Amino acid sequence: MINYRCMQTAFIQLHTEVPLHLEETVSRSLEFVKRFPRFAPQRIDHGEPPQFPFDPAAFPAVCRKEDYQRGWIWERDNPFVHGQRITNEKTTFESITVDLNGCSQDEVISLLIWSVQRQCVTAHLQVLSLQEVRRGLPTKNVWPQGRFNGPEAERDQFNYEAWWFSRSLAYGLPDLPWITVFGPRYVRFFSKERLLSAPAYRAEEVAQDTVLIQLCENYHEINTHWDHFNATREAVIDHLGRLAFSRLRQPGDPPPTWERDALMDVGEENVPPEFLPIRRRDEKIFAERPVLPEPLTGLADMLANAKRLKVATVGDSRVLIDTARKEMIGFADRAQADDWIGKLIAAGAVVKAKDAE
Repeated sequence: MINYRCMQTAFIQLHTEVPLHLEETVSRSLEFVKRFPRFAPQRIDHGEPPQFPFDPAAFPAVCRKEDYQRGWIWERDNPFVHGQRITNEKTTFESITVDLNGCSQDEVISLLIWSVQRQCVTAHLQVLSLQEVRRGLPTKNVWPQGRFNGPEAERDQFNYEAWWFSRSLAYGLPDLPWITVFGPRYVRFFSKERLLSAPAYRAEEVAQDTVLIQLCENYHEINTHWDHFNATREAVIDHLGRLAFSRLRQPGDPPPTWERDALMDVGEENVPPEFLPIRRRDEKIFAERPVLPEPLTGLADMLANAKRLKVATVGDSRVLIDTARKEMIGFADRAQADDWIGKLIAAGAVVKAKDAE
């Protein structure tokens, strides 16, 4: 995961409503390079970070290699742009991250509209302010750079990245960011008339059965006039129908059926019917998974469950591994890490041999 300064970064995410074939993906990628040379890749790879120089002439042959057939990652400098494309049997997903310090918002919006005009998608363009970070963290629409425990998670408030996973759409729209493009599935579901009459700064059909909703004129307003921006968002959500949007799970809600515990899923009648096969597939997958314990949050919780923790060394830092959940817990503050890990070892946390030496 890349460390971004969110107030200065635009996050574009696009989901096709049918998977794109490799040749079609390559053709559109090369068209993108010609149309937006300032955003064109300089480095490309099938893994992170991208290392190999991007050569448009060699690109089609590279993409036919087994490692690249399901997608690739690319990057450029000045302006900084990071892109990722993933294709599977269900969808093609693309994310593009652009440093707004190096370009105008009109360039980024043009990139978004150009992209959706060439493939039927549901897409969004998000710019994070501090308030948006705080709104997105509980719903997991915004992720910190690494997993932190304690007050240090608020120390650098802009070390965050925006996420909007395609699978989430099968359980309701997670939120409305600055700009959302509703593809044909949502145009059929909400109706074009309802989308075009949304009480936002801009509601426009930008491609056939594809409607763009922009909440405010300039992304700076997200920070400078956040209350007005958020009130506009809430008005548009009410206009479209709040039951189509996920919400934070409340104490009185039924328990989650799997590890989507932050959000309350919307009813099946409140999502486009084309997404229902995804829910059926997920129900089958998750029914076969073991039930994991709740994640450990805070020192007191960790001390009470110290025996399920293992201390390991990653690089020159010590981390905790939650053996029950098979995940790593990192620390942003070295002094706090040493303090907590010392207490946890005393309480029974397992120390790997290298740490014990």
